[in-house]
Amino acid sequence: MEFKTYSDFFDKNANSIINWFEGELAKVRSGRANLKILDNVRAEYYGEQTPLIEMASLSIPEPREILIKPYEKSSVNLIQAALLKANLNLTPVVDGDKIRIKLPLLTEENRKENVKKVKAVGEKAKQEVRFIRRDTLNKIKSDKIADKDLNKYFEEQVDKITKKYIDQIDSILAKKEKDLLSL
Repeated sequence: MEFKTYSDFFDKNANSIINWFEGELAKVRSGRANLKILDNVRAEYYGEQTPLIEMASLSIPEPREILIKPYEKSSVNLIQAALLKANLNLTPVVDGDKIRIKLPLLTEENRKENVKKVKAVGEKAKQEVRFIRRDTLNKIKSDKIADKDLNKYFEEQVDKITKKYIDQIDSILAKKEKDLLSL
């Protein structure tokens, strides 16, 4: 039995957790514009709930501004309504055939609240990595490896991989916290 089977299982699952974690962090507002905050916004478009990215080009012309240019001029008001309905605490302003969203400066209180949210998401991600560790160790035990030394070695390797992913989460978290607390 090769350890690669177990490490591949762990890596595949842990990488999906890291991707989820980064996606969740991107949704938390810092002082700068980020298009990820619009990922869940959908507008009624030809009878379908359509993501903004399919209805308009999205850009960041300035650090605290998002510019939305609908592909069809007739959808400007639909997009504006969807943005208001999304409850993002943003005010979309129609500027002819485009929509501008100016992001307000975050107060110190808002920044600290966002840091708490980010830490909670970080803990959830770490917990998920620990669940993957548990599942991997259970998989090793269920394969009933006869060699006790090999079994112990595999468990140590799983612990090393777990630490690697926990450290990666901590690193990503530290960057986001720094970003949130800087003006």
